[in-house]
Amino acid sequence: MSQGHLKVNSNSKLGREGRVGSFNLPAVDTCPGASELCLSHCYAKKGNFATRSLRVSMERSLAFSRTTHFVERMVAEIHFKRPSIVRLHSSGDFYSPEYARKWADIAAQCPGVAFCAYTRSWSMPGFNTALRALDSNMGFNLFLSVDESMGTPPDGFRLAHMRPTLERMPDSFLCPNQVQTHRNKGKFACKVCGARYVRGETYQLGEKMVKPRFGSLCAVCGGKLGSIPSVTCGDCKLCYRSPGKFKHVTFAIH
Repeated sequence: MSQGHLKVNSNSKLGREGRVGSFNLPAVDTCPGASELCLSHCYAKKGNFATRSLRVSMERSLAFSRTTHFVERMVAEIHFKRPSIVRLHSSGDFYSPEYARKWADIAAQCPGVAFCAYTRSWSMPGFNTALRALDSNMGFNLFLSVDESMGTPPDGFRLAHMRPTLERMPDSFLCPNQVQTHRNKGKFACKVCGARYVRGETYQLGEKMVKPRFGSLCAVCGGKLGSIPSVTCGDCKLCYRSPGKFKHVTFAIH
């Protein structure tokens, strides 16, 4: 099989362990329900998502998703690449009810694979039935993304709250990746022994007092300092499981 459209272990935030697959579409153009707040803070319009190669790849995936053989070939690709998790739309969204129904068909033919997606398309007319069909699949974890500028989402779905600060909403858990990133901001760790240092503070290295930075040497073992590894989606998996104590999730604007 050719390289295909499902990327496996290609996103550092999703994780590179446990075979995490991802399928993305061009941002904004495929996001009919995006709020102004979402558009103004969209991470899929910058960074790696803005590179020409990735933009071309996502345009190809969009064209592929519109074909009559999309379901058949995506099922074959998932069976061939054997991801344990498939994350849809780190960039993009369900752009039509028909497209959402296609993913419901795909998930139904891939038992044992955990699918996950966040969508704002619930705010658009005509999507409710298709999203409920998608959510009814035991292997699919669908979250309706909401912020304070949007209306009230329909009942019965898990919610992904977008908040201005990292403040947990009722009946939800905070994204562990964001919590750890917030706690470790301005901190470094030795890549060898794990010793940690805080930006701006000084420590003794041989006969000198130095401030930690990327590439500095560790006073404990002499290894190089780097960023502290983040909890990835592949590590956490809370969004890929059936709801336990906390049904919903809270993300801070970033």
